Amino acid sequence: MTDRSRDVRPPRALIVDDDPVIRLLAGRALEGVGFAIDEAESGREAVKQARRAPPDLVVLDLVMPGDDGFETCRKLRALREMKEVPILVTTGLTDAATIDRVYETGASEFINKPIDWLLFQHRVRFLMRAHGAFRDLSRTLGDLWESRQRLASAHRIARIGHYDLDSANGEMLWSAELQLLLALPATREPPDLPHFLALVHPQDRAAVEKGMQQSGASGEWILEHRMITSAGAELVVCHQSAPSSAPHGEGRIEGAIQDISEQRRSEERLRFLAYYDPLTQLPNRNHLRERLQRALARGRHTGETVALLCLDLDRFHRINDTLGQTMGDELLRQTAMRLRECVRATDFLGRPSEDDGSDLSRLGGDEFTVLLSDVGSEQDVRAAAHRLLRAFEAPFDVRGRSIPMDASVGIAISSAADCDAEHLLQWANLATTRAKRGEGHGICVYESAMNAAAEQRFELENALRCALERREFAVSYQPLVDARDARIRAVEALLRWRHPVHGNVSPAVFVPVAESLGLIGPIGAWVLDEACRQARAWRERGHPELRVSVNVSSLSFDRDLVETVTSALARHGLPPEALDLELTESGLLDEPARAIETMRRLREIGVGVALDDFGTGYSSLSRLVELPISTIKIDRAFVSQIGGSGSAVIGAMISLARHLRVEIVAEGVETLEQEAFLRAEGCTLLQGFRYSIASPRISVCTS
Repeated sequence: MTDRSRDVRPPRALIVDDDPVIRLLAGRALEGVGFAIDEAESGREAVKQARRAPPDLVVLDLVMPGDDGFETCRKLRALREMKEVPILVTTGLTDAATIDRVYETGASEFINKPIDWLLFQHRVRFLMRAHGAFRDLSRTLGDLWESRQRLASAHRIARIGHYDLDSANGEMLWSAELQLLLALPATREPPDLPHFLALVHPQDRAAVEKGMQQSGASGEWILEHRMITSAGAELVVCHQSAPSSAPHGEGRIEGAIQDISEQRRSEERLRFLAYYDPLTQLPNRNHLRERLQRALARGRHTGETVALLCLDLDRFHRINDTLGQTMGDELLRQTAMRLRECVRATDFLGRPSEDDGSDLSRLGGDEFTVLLSDVGSEQDVRAAAHRLLRAFEAPFDVRGRSIPMDASVGIAISSAADCDAEHLLQWANLATTRAKRGEGHGICVYESAMNAAAEQRFELENALRCALERREFAVSYQPLVDARDARIRAVEALLRWRHPVHGNVSPAVFVPVAESLGLIGPIGAWVLDEACRQARAWRERGHPELRVSVNVSSLSFDRDLVETVTSALARHGLPPEALDLELTESGLLDEPARAIETMRRLREIGVGVALDDFGTGYSSLSRLVELPISTIKIDRAFVSQIGGSGSAVIGAMISLARHLRVEIVAEGVETLEQEAFLRAEGCTLLQGFRYSIASPRISVCTS
């Protein structure tokens, strides 16, 4: 309601005159044209009223006591609210000097005395209309200026410049933003087309000149090209031009140029992240897949053979686990550098090209690939693989540490016309898996039979994941008998898997798979718990001296093993001396320090530790002396050679065990002659089919 009242109020006029008659007459005349009246009899009072309530019009007498009209007009104009209010001066002085001074002090208009009041009303109406028009024009111009400033600011932010080209004579008008964009100093002389083209990159200049000519003839034109600023910086710009749409704009071309350099850099960065590995700067899996698809498509037309080599670092996870990811990343960077040096001089190492001979990529983790195009034979591909492996002959120097590394290479060769990228990658990975198992001395070429083996392994993995939950595992026990009287002194717990479809699966088949899947921990804990439970039951049935031996994977031989063992013993009330844990000699190779520390802690709580398959690994005698073991188990391979070369070896092993004061067990005893020899040599315990096969718990102690 207040806003509406303000909008419809009559305009107010302030009459400033020391003559009350003049104030009265002027007031009546102004009321006749719609004004509300305020009066002031002096200049000082007029300024106070104007400051308190600014009028819409001032009628000011020029000659007054105190502050005259000149001074009063100056003071009124000094007020911020009065800068645009019309001031009409009344005066009887008509000389030129007075009139000039009236306008200099800020008056809008003057009228001579004696006043013709009808003329006065017309003069006031004209003055107010002119003032309104001027005010609207000022606001419009102000809005236009602000709009242009905002547009110019937006163009500066968006880095857009404009030009206007006269196609007839080549004269151009450049916007300030375009000059700023191209780092050009302001010049009074308008630049021309040759000046503009000189700033275009030489390799793009012909295309830009042709495009601008076409724009004048056929309409809108757009092109991305490069420009060189006066400071020597290279810009990527989006250049658009079209015939002028302005009145009388025939023969003129309007153009806009936007700096899109940062946008293109961002796009390049995104493309790099999408197609390259940030760690090694090598092409990644996405890049390889596209490159491989192109190579295979070309091969289908030309008959060229494509080969994919997949290289995987052996036991790389140990570097990250023991030395940290930073060291692992540095090792991967150095690996990439060495592989770059190993591939052929024509091998592709940067952006893809249809003429490249090969592609070196990192697929992620510790896996690298090399794509070979137009290979001659399998022998050539194998030679390339050997060249890659030679990169690992010397240890890596990673932040002052010497780190030896080995690698395995799987090879897949596109021999079928319908071979696609996914299949070739899959085949190369299958071959790499075989190579890592030691087949082919670190190099393995894919064969179709590997698919069936891979499918079988996939089936096995899926079944193994559920076997523990479905209670498909069982434990059998094989006795260890006293060499002197053949009485059972201990039993070895052996894991068995009864597959619901395939029947009994050999531990040699499923245990490595369980280790690779990370399932060996829970499976081993279950075997340990089951063996402790059964040992407790046997003790309660009258076999208080019976010990049970449980095999432990090297992957489980860590700090958590001691807690697992302690918990199992406590849960079943079994004394520590009733339990032996067996670790193979080769299991000590991965992390010997950790294994020795775990052995020590087990021995401290009273649990026995047996070194299984002794003589088949690589432990030195000095390392063997350091091991806190309680038992050495002679591998069956030596027992089977008793009567031949095995006799001397076993004699030396028994002598060594006696020197170390540890118990010695011979595995794989099958004949009377073997038993007699081992007893004569002083072997402590015997184990093998001569005494019993591995049996369920219900019969092992009844024989």
